[in-house]
Amino acid sequence: MKINAVSADCYTVPVKLPLLDEPHTQTVVIVRVETDGDHVGYGLAGAPGMAIATREFVNQQVAPAIIGMDPLRHENIWSFLLEKFNRRALGGVWSMGVSAVDLALWDIKGKQHGVSVAELLGGRFEAVPAYVTFGVPEYSREELVQVARQMVGQGHKTLKIVVGVPRGEKALQHKEASRPRVMWEQAEEDAERVRLVREAVGPEIGLMLDANCLFTLAEAKYFASLVEPLAITWIEEPIRRNDALAMAELRKHTSIPIAAGQNMGSVWNHRDLIVQQAVDIPQPNVCHVGGMTEALRVANVAQAFNLDIGHGGRWPYHNVHLHGAMPNGGFVEFHLAAWETMNILFENVPVNQNGYVPVPRLPGFGFEPRREALDEYRC
Repeated sequence: MKINAVSADCYTVPVKLPLLDEPHTQTVVIVRVETDGDHVGYGLAGAPGMAIATREFVNQQVAPAIIGMDPLRHENIWSFLLEKFNRRALGGVWSMGVSAVDLALWDIKGKQHGVSVAELLGGRFEAVPAYVTFGVPEYSREELVQVARQMVGQGHKTLKIVVGVPRGEKALQHKEASRPRVMWEQAEEDAERVRLVREAVGPEIGLMLDANCLFTLAEAKYFASLVEPLAITWIEEPIRRNDALAMAELRKHTSIPIAAGQNMGSVWNHRDLIVQQAVDIPQPNVCHVGGMTEALRVANVAQAFNLDIGHGGRWPYHNVHLHGAMPNGGFVEFHLAAWETMNILFENVPVNQNGYVPVPRLPGFGFEPRREALDEYRC
């Protein structure tokens, strides 16, 4: 079997969230790999802030480089692309583009063998635990509590809230000189929002927090001290730019587990977080890290350190296969906006019910793009 064609397009999808008038816009890159056989594979990259560049990298550089290669030899293609375009392992657009291409190759391999990607990888679990990221900063305190109760009423067992984002008038007037005051006050506001949600949903519901790399070490320590009594499952990307030394220091000052790595583009980056004891839960995202091929390496390194992996960074349906296959697989993120985006763009996707999502058993990733949706939302 040989690769006949590779093409990438980006898609921008406006998604309505509960109680909000303005839609959340999600942008993804979808890669299509055609073979001289009967199979076509599809892969996806979130490519935050890099969608156009990722699309062009795949179309103009990756595609002509891998035409004629065997799509089943994913390690050969991955290593070839690393040596040709990214010998210094810089990540960025390379990691996003190669993620989507690599996932398309795994989709083809599953279809060729008539099994799911998770089964190709070993098929450890029948279902994986899921959490819902619902707590966007646009919500008021009251709205946040209302939507949290709505999620629990729908059967979800673990929820995640975004923290560290200045809101309201202070956010509009925000200047770098005033940032320390704004962020310290924001830590107190976020802690109160988390407390109200915990009070509303009760002690049995898991609560995760995502700071999106917004806090300094001092701010993160302070915030962690405020929410530590609230039984937090993990705090994700608590410190600017995922500073490994700073996160290792934070771990010494809090009992809250720290998760990070969703946007990191190589096993080497994840290795550094693990070796420097900066994380409790490494988070390789197959749509960002370099595809399933590189995510497997991260999962294996984590397992060698007796660490379970988690998923952050959206795009659950591809990541379900990684967590369903690996013995140290863990939670998969269902971010409300990205979750709905996937439901719009793809058909036959898995269903998140009662806090768990079944691992797909259809060949490949088990779902295909909706042609009419691709036509409607193409960038």
